[in-house]
Amino acid sequence: MSAEIQQISTIASLLDLKTAAKSMKKPLILKFTAPFCNPCKIMAEELKKYKGRDIALVNIDVRENVELMKHFGVRAVPYCCVLDEECAVVRDRSGLMYVDEFERFVEGTDEREL
Repeated sequence: MSAEIQQISTIASLLDLKTAAKSMKKPLILKFTAPFCNPCKIMAEELKKYKGRDIALVNIDVRENVELMKHFGVRAVPYCCVLDEECAVVRDRSGLMYVDEFERFVEGTDEREL
C-alpha cells in the first residue's frame, strides 16, 4: 500500500485549522513539535517510513503557535492528535511514536491513547 502524508503548513490560527478540518477527506492529524526536541526529530524520521492510510498532517512548532498549543492543552512534545471535521480531538498521544505505533494511532488501535 502506498500512503500519502499530505503536509499542511498554512495553519497559523485556530480559524485556519477549523477551515482545513471541514475540507479534509482524510484524517487530520496535528503533530506538535519543537526544534530542540530530540524525540521530535526521531519521530520526523520515522514518519518517512509511514505506509498506512492517507492522512493530512500539520506540523506545529510550539514556539510559533502558542494559541493552538494552549487550545489543545499541549504540555509536552511530541504530541499528536487526530481531529474530526469540527476540530474536536478524537484521540491523542504524547511522546515519541515509531512508525508502527503511529500507524496504530492513526487507525485507532493504539492501546496507549491518553
